[in-house]
Amino acid sequence: MNRPLTQLALTFAAWLGCLSCAATISFSTAATAVEPPDFARRIQPLFNKYCNGCHNDDDREGGLSLASHAAMLKGGEHGGVVTPGNSEQSRLWRVVAGRAEPRMPPADHAAPSAAETALLAAWIAAGAKGPTGQVPDPADFATPQIKLRVPARRSIHAVAVSPSGDLLAIARHGVVELRRTADDQPVAELSGHRGSVNAVAFSHDGQWLFAAAGEPNLFGEARVWNVAERRLAKTLRGHRDSLLSVRPSPDGKLLATAGYDQKIKLWDWADGRELRTLEGHNGPVFEVAFRPDGQVLASASGDRTVKLWDVARGTRLDTLKEPLQELYCLAFAPDGRRLAAAGVDNRIRVWEISAAALEGENRLRQSQFAHEAPLLRIAFSADGRTLVSTAEDRLVKVWDAARLDARATLAPQSDWPVALALHPREPRAYVGLIDGTLTRLDYPAAVVTPAGTSGGSPAGAGSSPGPSPPRPLMETPALIDYGPQPALDQLTKTPEAEPNDRPANATPLAVPGIATGRITRAAVAIGASGGSRPAAAAQATAPPAAAAQATASPAATASATAAVAVAVSAAAVPVGAGLVDEDLYRFTAKAGEQWVLEIDAARSGSPLDSKIQVLDVAGRPVPRLLLRAERDSEIEFRSMDSSQRGVRLKNYDEMLLNEYVYLNGEVIKHFQQRRGPDADSQFYPEAGGRFAFFDTTSRTHALGQPAYVVVPYPLGSKLPNNGLPVFTVNFENDDESQRKLGKDSRLTFTAPADGEYLVRVADVRGFGGDDYKYSLVVRRPQPAFAVTLGGMNPTVAAGSGKSFSVKAERIDNFMDPIQVDLTGLPSGYHASTPLIIQAGLLEARGVVYSDADAPPLGDAGFAGVKATAMAALFGKSITREAGTLGTLKAGPAPKVRVYLEPLVSVPPGPDGQPAVTIVPGQRAQVKLRIDRGGFTDRVSFEIENLPHGVIVDDIGLNGVLLPEGQTERVLFLSCEPWVPAAERRFHAVGKVEGDQASRPLWLRVAAP
Repeated sequence: MNRPLTQLALTFAAWLGCLSCAATISFSTAATAVEPPDFARRIQPLFNKYCNGCHNDDDREGGLSLASHAAMLKGGEHGGVVTPGNSEQSRLWRVVAGRAEPRMPPADHAAPSAAETALLAAWIAAGAKGPTGQVPDPADFATPQIKLRVPARRSIHAVAVSPSGDLLAIARHGVVELRRTADDQPVAELSGHRGSVNAVAFSHDGQWLFAAAGEPNLFGEARVWNVAERRLAKTLRGHRDSLLSVRPSPDGKLLATAGYDQKIKLWDWADGRELRTLEGHNGPVFEVAFRPDGQVLASASGDRTVKLWDVARGTRLDTLKEPLQELYCLAFAPDGRRLAAAGVDNRIRVWEISAAALEGENRLRQSQFAHEAPLLRIAFSADGRTLVSTAEDRLVKVWDAARLDARATLAPQSDWPVALALHPREPRAYVGLIDGTLTRLDYPAAVVTPAGTSGGSPAGAGSSPGPSPPRPLMETPALIDYGPQPALDQLTKTPEAEPNDRPANATPLAVPGIATGRITRAAVAIGASGGSRPAAAAQATAPPAAAAQATASPAATASATAAVAVAVSAAAVPVGAGLVDEDLYRFTAKAGEQWVLEIDAARSGSPLDSKIQVLDVAGRPVPRLLLRAERDSEIEFRSMDSSQRGVRLKNYDEMLLNEYVYLNGEVIKHFQQRRGPDADSQFYPEAGGRFAFFDTTSRTHALGQPAYVVVPYPLGSKLPNNGLPVFTVNFENDDESQRKLGKDSRLTFTAPADGEYLVRVADVRGFGGDDYKYSLVVRRPQPAFAVTLGGMNPTVAAGSGKSFSVKAERIDNFMDPIQVDLTGLPSGYHASTPLIIQAGLLEARGVVYSDADAPPLGDAGFAGVKATAMAALFGKSITREAGTLGTLKAGPAPKVRVYLEPLVSVPPGPDGQPAVTIVPGQRAQVKLRIDRGGFTDRVSFEIENLPHGVIVDDIGLNGVLLPEGQTERVLFLSCEPWVPAAERRFHAVGKVEGDQASRPLWLRVAAP
């Protein structure tokens, strides 16, 4: 990475510019009469000072490196740059003199001194000879000194606490201070460092202190100090730019250094040997960290990636690419299984690192919007229960490390907190600021939850942040058995009693019951849909400018009326505002009671596009829950209509399955991750139009629409500020959330307290008229289910299979698993039942398959296959008839046959058939194979009936394919860590030659 406006760009350009002023000077052989300039001591420093930022062995702009005499003689893309003995013919001189293109320096860069340019010309004229004698220490090279107008305290760049907790190391420019933590008294100053000391670290036994420094664009060095003797033991050099990080290995044998030159080096620091260089980053390496076992090194870079390295071999294991901007810091948790990193995009991300840390095994587990400015430092406490972060917003935040819940925000700092270290035994943070201030901040420690008690933390978290944090809500209310309820035609009907548009005159409604009414007036006078309002009425509510126009002319009046209509449609209209006809109904409920509120209008032919809201007796919306934004995003490609399941959102890599996303009032739920940057994320359900959750309504969303990953919490939850909004969802609905009722509304209301409530009915557009009739049904929820079969009348080829589906209709928030069985199959035919429709899902897929020697079915086929569905409801097993498969027919042997086979031998499934085992959070392999039977084209496949959270990985946008001529391939199954233990059959379907399906293969999801 080229340093912006580097010294190279400034001085190299300027130096060449001065030569252009001396274009008429001729350097003859007379110049050799005096001793020629020594390359090592006079010329190479010029190149280092002005040129090597762009022309070095790593960044050869124009193919040219000036890092050494040998490199310079090789020239660049246009050949040699120096003609020894003749400055006039040397391209290096000609471009700076303006006699060749591209002219150097650029017009906006300063020029070096005439003496320096003359020195270069004299060296060329004298033969451009190489170095003689010892090359000078690069630390002796001159660097620009910037004088400050106002004296400043020495900035703190890094801090470290000794393992015993008694010493604090404070890194500044050129020096490391040692202080006692007990009384803050100075112990020693370790001086002589070149440049700013950007990182410090104690060895794990506390005997040694490592300090990383260097001069920008010249060199980096690490110094090793004997802590007890305050003695410099070793200086390690090898980097070509300032060091930014230094870390000793857990066993104390190795030292890792990293810096602006994009390199990581591993040292045997005791004898000063460089063991290996790790290359692969395309930006500065800001921090490195060893895993506690010492086998893996992690690095965070300005190239927006975290890389994992095999320490023993020096090879790259994985690149973690989810971050969107530069990364400044990272830290391993003490258990070594979690790695946190943060930087410019305001987030803390946590990956779960596998034992081998191989590519594809290290999954992003959490991504938390943490600060409103770039993060600078993060650190885990010694017990692993706490994570502390600092950022450019000058805040220090304390997080529960297991859940990334904010535990506390400490006092704002006076400047950027660029340095952070935690005490190994006490809940105390040492924070160093750019203005030179060192602050000691005590933070609230994690409270260990005793076994067997309720601490408010998720199972296995092991701690809670002080008082138990609020638990996220379930997406659907708990089912309540209200017993048998009257049929709808037995409910009492109550006609609205006009006027009923204000809380005081709301029509009383006995519940359960049905109210009947109509919306008779439009929001503002527009055509036949609602008649015309007087101009005076429009003036009463119009903005002042619109009211003024209304008195000018009929055209102006129409304009003002339209303006009011837009204002009304774009804002929430208060109860009784008089602009919309709205009907209010009053009913009584007790705390915790559930009521289903449903409109029947559009289904009965009414033009009403209804909206219902639950209000308190004063006419205010009744809130339902809070949605706390955890991460921000936006729609980045094409708009999203009100029904499509897929959309492309920014930051998609950090969106986990089953997370909620808030889009301008609508809440959707993540079902399937994007298969790459050119694919869409898919949202619930598995197929068809998307669902909204918490009785919100599906809407159309524009390109660039902000989006937020949210977590639902109960009302009244104290949610620490994380810099993102908290949304309140009220009890209201426009179109029913699962798209079953068209434009009609439905929601489930749970009364927060004993008392009276209002139901408000209106047209969402503000329209009305005599034919805008509706019925409002208020009834108890009656959870139930029904199942239907798809894939009727299958023809099953000999020795092959045919796929079918079972689909559930879930009624009144029934979300539990449903088991479906097929019975009555003839001899020689089998089905992959029982099938389980998973909790909250709507579909499962099975296969009917035959033996190669199955008895013939005859021309009439077989019609005895029936399906039954069973589920548990209120502690009872409920069975429902699910229909039939129609007529089952036998087909001839197919041309293409499909097979799924395990690659590793594991115990078979319950029926003795082959199985494959997968562990949550890991991957497994299966073989997909076909007999082509002369079929030569490519074959695409569907892999059906995998449990939610298990996918076929690494297949690309085109799905599972076998190209022409191929007959088999290995498929990788990837399992999310939350997938519960289960056994389930799945199969493959070849999408050619009658869509032949394989025999099912058991998938065993093991306990993690």
